[in-house]
Amino acid sequence: MDRSLREMGVGDIGVPKKIQKMGNIFFGLLAAISEAMDRHDAAALEAVLSRNIYDGTSGAHVQALAAYLVAQDDALAAQPAESIMAGSVQFEAAA
Repeated sequence: MDRSLREMGVGDIGVPKKIQKMGNIFFGLLAAISEAMDRHDAAALEAVLSRNIYDGTSGAHVQALAAYLVAQDDALAAQPAESIMAGSVQFEAAA
């Protein structure tokens, strides 16, 4: 990331600020997705994905990604933690 930012013209003082901003954006998105999924709120999950991934557009593609995330979350939740920690993770096939 450091090299990429420098290639884009960010100076020595600006690199840590840019990386911190990117981290804040990522963790904000992660928190919003986690909250919607924990509440099993499909509409909220679609809104988060639409706003952050699809630049505000909505439609079948947003619904498909939301359904995929929920299916993968359900598949992981059904597996024993020991299997996951051992590296034996089974995912649902994409529709």
